[in-house]
Amino acid sequence: MENDVRARFSEFMVKRLSSARAKAEWRAELENGYRMVLAQKLGTFVDEAALLRALESLSQRDVWKKVVAPTFVAGRKDVFPIMKSDESTLATYVPEEARKAIDELLGMPGFVHEKLVFEVMRQEVVEEIMRDVLTDALEEFNDKVNPFFADWGLPGLIKKFIPIGGGAVLKSIDAVRGEYDKRLKPEIQKFLQGFSRRALDKTAKVVIARADDAKSVALRRAIATWLWDQKVSELMANVDESKWTLMEKAGLLIAQETAQQKRVKTSRDELVRAFMTKHSAQTVTEVLTCYGIEPSPDFDAIAEATFPSVATIATSSVATSYVSGIVAEFIASEARASGTDQEPHAS
Repeated sequence: MENDVRARFSEFMVKRLSSARAKAEWRAELENGYRMVLAQKLGTFVDEAALLRALESLSQRDVWKKVVAPTFVAGRKDVFPIMKSDESTLATYVPEEARKAIDELLGMPGFVHEKLVFEVMRQEVVEEIMRDVLTDALEEFNDKVNPFFADWGLPGLIKKFIPIGGGAVLKSIDAVRGEYDKRLKPEIQKFLQGFSRRALDKTAKVVIARADDAKSVALRRAIATWLWDQKVSELMANVDESKWTLMEKAGLLIAQETAQQKRVKTSRDELVRAFMTKHSAQTVTEVLTCYGIEPSPDFDAIAEATFPSVATIATSSVATSYVSGIVAEFIASEARASGTDQEPHAS
């Protein structure tokens, strides 16, 4: 008899929990449950020790390797091609208020990090670039300004004042110039070996000294404005699958390592304990109010999105077997309590 009761109850559960009525009830109970949660004291609603254990379990390396990383990679496979083909501008995703905040941030004093500027300028490749630029500049300056060889200098004077026989003099000057140029380049390189480093140091000091000038602020803001006008696809143009994969790998490894750091875990636990100490006697509503949080859930949308999953789980063989077992157990206990001690049967 007990098996028959359990079977009939399981069948009833499936029909009942799959109905439109059940869906409407789920919508109503979502809101009722939400209000119930808001009225609970945080200390009775959240167990501090259990929360800390849960956070610790989520920071484990295996969780990152087997759950977080695969989830992130799976999402990236769909997101990456969308970004590569997105023709909308970056400003589409950055609201006006956010752009104003960033604009204000870029204009704040001390925005430029001094140590970073000096570190960039000290890099060997930057010095090589500076040396190449200065070499070209000095050589071009020599060609155009050197009074012995420039067209406006000695060659021009010879052509003007020695019209006859001046050609031989010019040929001699050309020969001298060839020898001069041959010796000049090594001298320029020797000079720039030390000068380029001094020039970079001075450049760094000038950048830092003028970092808060109106023109420097305008430069930062102009770069930001340029970014807002760029299409996402164009910003992603140089990022292929292999580069994206490396960026993704680096980001995940950094996040994973950060989660493992003892000082990070200690700080996390201290924050949780301090938060619970401060708010455990308050209701969830009072806690949210402390931080200016005013949630307004759309229960219709939430119910519509969650009911299929809820119904599937609630009507599964695992759920119906478990619940019907409890019901059968209750009926048997009632029978024993009444003194009948008979097998439960359908009435």
